[in-house]
Amino acid sequence: MDAPVEEFLTHLSAEAGLSNATIEAYGRDLRKYREFLARAGHTSLIVSSAAPILDFLVSERESGASEATAARRLACLRMFYRYLLETGRTTRDVRPTGTSPRQWRRLPRVLDTDAVDRLLAAPAGDGPLAVRNRAILEVLYAVGCRVSELCTLTHDRVHLDAGYVRCLGKGSKERLVPIGRRGKEAVGRYLSDVRPVLAARGPRTDRTFLSRAGKALDRTQVWRIVKAAATTAGLPLLGVSPHTLRHSFATHMLEHGADLRVVQELLGHASVATTEVYTHVDRRRLVDAHRKFHPRSGPS
Repeated sequence: MDAPVEEFLTHLSAEAGLSNATIEAYGRDLRKYREFLARAGHTSLIVSSAAPILDFLVSERESGASEATAARRLACLRMFYRYLLETGRTTRDVRPTGTSPRQWRRLPRVLDTDAVDRLLAAPAGDGPLAVRNRAILEVLYAVGCRVSELCTLTHDRVHLDAGYVRCLGKGSKERLVPIGRRGKEAVGRYLSDVRPVLAARGPRTDRTFLSRAGKALDRTQVWRIVKAAATTAGLPLLGVSPHTLRHSFATHMLEHGADLRVVQELLGHASVATTEVYTHVDRRRLVDAHRKFHPRSGPS
């Protein structure tokens, strides 16, 4: 069963332009699906109807998979069976019809500016890891980048003299994002004083942010750095992650008058509809402020 899956994932990487994170998620989904088929007695991924696919999706939902995960798995299997059809591995179109499971759009968790300041200041001291961690937190908030973008950021795409960072986002789409004074200072110090020390400990790499051993940081390590800073800052761990800083970046930009289309471009969203969720956060804060301060905002 492995060959069609590996060929499909290679196709997604080489031709479909999907992000590495999406391809990895699809790989996990297909492995779970393959295991499900094997337990059901199927010896091949070639099936005669949509029934095994729907049985798998139902089984996963009953096992506790979220609606978002179910929707992604459905999209993955639709793409996979379309690929098998187009490459001649099957002549029967077994893709499930109908709409994806409904996904409720949840408002993102956002820190206020005071909480962001406490978080960014949490890595105290002049040790190399504290300097690195402050630079990481500053970039996540000042640039609003995804954690995957931070991990793959190469130092030739950091232009501190010009005041911007070139982020490589989903589908290998590049965008330029300005970085403010505090971000430039934190990253500049890291690049001049710390990165050369860390780089000497590990294999040669052009990635900007390195581990204690001199290797490129991965998403899990960055997640731990953010959680440790949140603990030091006294912030609730459940509400703080690398993506929280991205959400906060977008919301604070809109709160201070930035145009929605500008924020869309800075975030690297393909559709402005994705960015519009932050306007709901902003409106919610306006309503809260009105209820709190307006003399006639009480119940009628």
